[in-house]
Amino acid sequence: MPFLDTLILPLRLAQALFSIIVLGLTAHIIDLYRGPQGYGWTPDSIDFMLFTSIWTLLAVAYLVLAPSRFPAAAHKYAIIGVEAVTMIFWLAFVFTTVVAALHVKRTSRGDTAPPPQMQGV
Repeated sequence: MPFLDTLILPLRLAQALFSIIVLGLTAHIIDLYRGPQGYGWTPDSIDFMLFTSIWTLLAVAYLVLAPSRFPAAAHKYAIIGVEAVTMIFWLAFVFTTVVAALHVKRTSRGDTAPPPQMQGV
């Protein structure tokens, strides 16, 4: 499919660009939390976003360089594995948002019940 092959590199560039944007914004938030007026710690969700953006940059580097420069490292199962793990990392916060939205939908307007437990998600 030559049409799809021409879209891969621009897609990888977009992935890298958005990952760099997320990395910069996450670094700014971490600086606010750990700065002189901050709390000295960061929430796990912020740390996870930092990890996800760094992972994505490493994954994009592998997915761009391995097929052309290191064909032995570009096994088809390795490529799909890296793609799948990256997708799971980025969709983790989508899952928690869906769970929170379902909680809002299922409860009445005046209900003050606590949100569902999301430890381990």
